[in-house]
Amino acid sequence: MIYLKTPTAIYIANGSMPAILGAVQAAGSSASGVFSALLAGTAAAHASSPLLLVQTNVVPEQTPTYIDAHTSTIAAVVAVGSVSDVTDAVVQEILDLF
Repeated sequence: MIYLKTPTAIYIANGSMPAILGAVQAAGSSASGVFSALLAGTAAAHASSPLLLVQTNVVPEQTPTYIDAHTSTIAAVVAVGSVSDVTDAVVQEILDLF
């Protein structure tokens, strides 16, 4: 991950391996996750924003640490994908960190 000194937005997408590889349909992951992650990466790079990868129902333990360190500059959270890629609960958990 490239850490930006003053990110003004963060993008989140499904980064679970089954979703990224698109090879295995596992419970809690979506084949469309590979496309969501690719689109999110492109959009985040264009916006000079970090892409934080989550699982469908799980926020990785490093995510709160990163957000906590940049809370003062982040003004937007952009979730990319459907609710089968990133659930509303995950989005809410990230929003609650602010």
